[in-house]
Amino acid sequence: MEEHQDTTYQAQPVEQISPVDTQGYSKAKEAEAGSDMLELGKADSNPSIDILPGGRLPGENDDTRFATTRKELWSYYAYYVGNNGKHSSVGHYNSRHDSYMCWLIIRTWTLQLRALAGWNGNDPTQPCNSTDPCMLGPFAGQIRDVNSIVLLCNGISFALQAGMFLLIGSFADYGTWRPWITITFTLVAWGISFGWLGVETPDKWQIAAALYIVGLIAYQGALTFWTAAFPQLARDLPEMMESEAELVSGQKTVKEHEMLDVMSRNRISNMSFVICNAGEVVILAIMVGILKAVNSDAGVEQNTKAFSILIAFSAAAWIVCALPWFIFEKRRPGRPLPPGSNYLTVAVQNLWHALRECMKLKQTC
Repeated sequence: MEEHQDTTYQAQPVEQISPVDTQGYSKAKEAEAGSDMLELGKADSNPSIDILPGGRLPGENDDTRFATTRKELWSYYAYYVGNNGKHSSVGHYNSRHDSYMCWLIIRTWTLQLRALAGWNGNDPTQPCNSTDPCMLGPFAGQIRDVNSIVLLCNGISFALQAGMFLLIGSFADYGTWRPWITITFTLVAWGISFGWLGVETPDKWQIAAALYIVGLIAYQGALTFWTAAFPQLARDLPEMMESEAELVSGQKTVKEHEMLDVMSRNRISNMSFVICNAGEVVILAIMVGILKAVNSDAGVEQNTKAFSILIAFSAAAWIVCALPWFIFEKRRPGRPLPPGSNYLTVAVQNLWHALRECMKLKQTC
């Protein structure tokens, strides 16, 4: 999660920066931007980008930085295989591509279970069929169509997510809580996934609705806070840290450093996408085998049980893929909160800044 906070940094005293570094950096900026040169240690007019990509000042937090290792990078990729959204047992979609398979499994299973508990909308004495409306309830105070209940569950889940991320979203960018929040959401998602094993009969459709709502929240929370590790992971690549040192010493221009930053991020993003899709092909192939093994087409009840098994299997696959990331991830601290701000107020400030910037884009008008 990239931050767009309205914040400025205090200028570092000149005695903390060696004359050689200051002169070298100034020459690099003069060659690139002429009279528009930024003064070392001061923010420019864009509060989200100061001297270096991502809003960092040269040398900032060097004592707490950890070089990104190969194990850490590949464990980051592996986590996405487990929580990619296509086979993930609680996800509805993910931030990079459509996850129709996940939507199909969860929605089909939920509709199927509720249809077993519902009745024909045109004849309440008859069970649901494939042509007439299927009624169920009460849900939210009244009898509703099963499809309406699913839509309401989605709406409730996304409304809760909006409020939740407004309250805790800033923890992804500031402080040291991000890794622990990622782990917490992931553990909740795993628990929800295995919980589906106990929901196989029509009389438990209310429990299914609750698991569906909470599962979507846990999945999206885990994905969001995992994604927030991406910027620091890219900036702390050995080649990026070396480039930053060359920038400060005047051996490289800001433009060259920013280009390397963009290319490094793109490489990580593309690799995670490729590995995610390769891994999910294997997992989905195993899922097809599970469906055949449990004879899922023997009847509605057997099909419902098969979906519960699939959901539990996807959680097991997620566990295998996520544990390396929890082990090898470096506990990099986020940025300190701006003076006079707390986690809630800085979230509101970032939201306001994003809205102002959004209005400047022609595509949004």
